[in-house]
Amino acid sequence: MDKVFYNGTIRTMDANLPLAEAVAVEKDSIRYVGDQETALSMCTPDTERIDLHGATLYPGFIDSHMHLLYSAFLRTKTDLSECRSFSETMAYLQREAEGFRSSGRPDAWLHAVNFNQDLWTDRKELPTKYDLDEAAGDIPCYITRVCGHVAVYNSQALAQLGIHDSNGIIYAADDQPGDRYEIRPDRDLYRDWAVSETAQCAKAGLCSVHSDDMNLIVPGRDAELVMEVFCGLGETGALSTRVFEQCRLTTETAIRTFAAAHPCGSGRGLFCTASVKVMMDGSLGARSADLIDGYADGSAGGAEIVHPDGELERIVLAAEECGYPVVAHCIGDRAVERLLNTFSKVRDDLGYQVPRCGVVHCQIMRTEQLRRMAQDGILAFVQPVFLRADAAVVDACISPALAVQSYNWRGMFDLGIHVSCGTDAPVERCDPIVNIWHAVTRCDGNGTPWYPQNAMTVEEALRAYTVEGAYAAGMQDCLGSVTEGKYADFTVLDKDLFDTEPQKIKETGVLMTVVGGQIKYKSAAFGGGRQ
Repeated sequence: MDKVFYNGTIRTMDANLPLAEAVAVEKDSIRYVGDQETALSMCTPDTERIDLHGATLYPGFIDSHMHLLYSAFLRTKTDLSECRSFSETMAYLQREAEGFRSSGRPDAWLHAVNFNQDLWTDRKELPTKYDLDEAAGDIPCYITRVCGHVAVYNSQALAQLGIHDSNGIIYAADDQPGDRYEIRPDRDLYRDWAVSETAQCAKAGLCSVHSDDMNLIVPGRDAELVMEVFCGLGETGALSTRVFEQCRLTTETAIRTFAAAHPCGSGRGLFCTASVKVMMDGSLGARSADLIDGYADGSAGGAEIVHPDGELERIVLAAEECGYPVVAHCIGDRAVERLLNTFSKVRDDLGYQVPRCGVVHCQIMRTEQLRRMAQDGILAFVQPVFLRADAAVVDACISPALAVQSYNWRGMFDLGIHVSCGTDAPVERCDPIVNIWHAVTRCDGNGTPWYPQNAMTVEEALRAYTVEGAYAAGMQDCLGSVTEGKYADFTVLDKDLFDTEPQKIKETGVLMTVVGGQIKYKSAAFGGGRQ
């Protein structure tokens, strides 16, 4: 044996053996799960004996939806995420603009990201060009909301773009007009970002991520570059987590061309393609979600319908004919309805349905739509941490009768839907512990429970982060539980979440992350190691 983990609690998430005392690993796989005495008897003089010192070992955590490269890209921008008021945000921009002038960059564009007006204490409306004019003046400036679905430009930026008669608010899913002034990252930068971001994920306790990276930073033009970079890093062992790519391909032609070169499951080492990612609408906070009854408070900026029905059907049909499941961003209930109808139509046309198609986000939904998902085997990719900001917004945007049916993880589990958890980083931090806390407590950012009857149990939340994350990638036979024969992917925490008070879950610390038998992260506070 290469490694034996012992003297801790092993939560296997395997119904045949839920609890164990030790795990033995050879190369990249689990060779034994069971009692400590037997595991230690398998050691040779070269075996690394890792004393868990009472910690709890889980199957490796899996984030089922995020954006690795875009997370790194946004780190190069002015970050407004900590601003908690309109006035603070404008003051921050004013200081940044002054810095541009004093450093001799008056013609450079100031792009700030991650503002969230729903968290502001002094006003809740989106700013306009007039606000940005006062803050940035002659510096061309635009700010992108945390969701990425709306941006606001000042007059100088609009003039350079040739846009007139606008209040500066521009809704777009991916390609904002100001993005043409961005410095495009090259191959080396993509490599550096992939390495650094997967290392951050491992530090957070993640062993795998489903990541939507293609055609996001360079819309329509970087799918092959993303494949080249991740395959190269996968082959050399430079990634710290597994990466299951949710391939953002926006046309039928792009899907067929890509799939001909890269069939589903293509990749190297810790990287492979897993699905085709489709956008359906905008975001709740940008007031661009596609809602059947519209926004109750009349605040809609206009539903962002990315693909008309006929085009959507051709995209889904192309993906499924090429063997790729489709996972689609849906915030509003009308977006969900359109997607489910399209899945049904394509299934009837093909005579079969590609497994593991899913709805990403599953926010504003109706109980009947959950029943359809369960009946048709449609997966749910949910982000419990969204309650941090959304709980304060939902009740103003939709009726109470619809709100109680939304973000309804309890209903999903009760209906037998496959539910996996993600964070949509960089929209929220890729922190599985905080995400599990929100899933179990249903608390908002202030710690107030919001429709707590729709919460997950601890076991369900852990299942969503392990077994279901693996199933969503088609890797259920290789990952998701501590089971003999599966890959040795483990997350070691300083608490047994099954025995932890729900409110204290977020205090849990990550001690170690193991991917394919290799330790990718180890906390300085953790005493386990070679003996």
